[in-house]
Amino acid sequence: MLVSIVMAVYNGKEHLYEAINGIANQTYNNWECIIVNDGSQDSTKEILNSLHDKRFKVIHLKKNHGAANALNTGIAQAKGEWIAIHDADDISLSNRIEQQINHVKKNPDLVAVCSHIRCFSNDVSVSQKVLFQYAYNRNSLNTNKEIQSYLFYGCPICHGSVLFSKNAFYKAGGYNNNYKIAYDYDLWSRLSFVGPIENIPEVLYEYRIYHDSLSNKNIIQTGIESIKISNEYINRYFFKNHNRFPKYILIGTKASCDYFIHQVLSNDSNKPVFIIDSYFSRCDKVIHKLLKENIADIALILENTSTKNIDKFIKNNQLLNLNENVFKIWNPLN
Repeated sequence: MLVSIVMAVYNGKEHLYEAINGIANQTYNNWECIIVNDGSQDSTKEILNSLHDKRFKVIHLKKNHGAANALNTGIAQAKGEWIAIHDADDISLSNRIEQQINHVKKNPDLVAVCSHIRCFSNDVSVSQKVLFQYAYNRNSLNTNKEIQSYLFYGCPICHGSVLFSKNAFYKAGGYNNNYKIAYDYDLWSRLSFVGPIENIPEVLYEYRIYHDSLSNKNIIQTGIESIKISNEYINRYFFKNHNRFPKYILIGTKASCDYFIHQVLSNDSNKPVFIIDSYFSRCDKVIHKLLKENIADIALILENTSTKNIDKFIKNNQLLNLNENVFKIWNPLN
């Protein structure tokens, strides 16, 4: 089974050799690697042109159009039935592809499989706590059910650790070029409707964290894209079961509700039927009335420090079922 490893790189000279060496040392032998240079302005082009391994194919783009576009370009050239994504500053352990292929062979219904990760950093300003927390968040969800449930809230998968079916990728619509940072989260939210995704509970990928990464340098844009994708996923999930978008209550602080309306909703978007800017202990009767009388279908809770009692609130209200008629969305204003 041929695996096409696809990498997008932009100004990646510092860590590119490490990433390439990790790919070249794979125990699984039936692979090709397509590296798309997304208009780099450093010595990335020279590094890639120095490769003499025929298993590597290099595509140079004249201008930088973003990782989503570069990955779509690389996957379009891929010959393999399965696509392994690899970020240009990370490292795959030597048995990564072999373990993932063995897993999909044993579970032929899967459309994608990722793996546990180890986080590391050459940036002294990145604490061990940050490394542990990021790895914990990506390593704590293994089953398809767990991954699908977390997709309502945020991205549960480390992008570079994923192996997915090329056929399923195109059924899902590929990467959305409109997203410059959270394009991976957007893809998983659509791919999950094509088929199941699982996480192998074994560290097969090493993920580098540093303060100058794209997502860290663009926290505001990351937040905007993530909350949009969460909302789109919930709408798509509800639409699948009801053939219409949900009528919803929006719950959170005034600042978070204003942020959601301003950043997520356009003039033609599905608007909330009711907005609650209140503590949960004071609004349970209103929520009950709106849901019970079918004025609203679901409640969207914008989670932040003032909503720390969300889980207790949901648990104590029999009418509310998490990820059925009430959904928590990560709020960038935390």
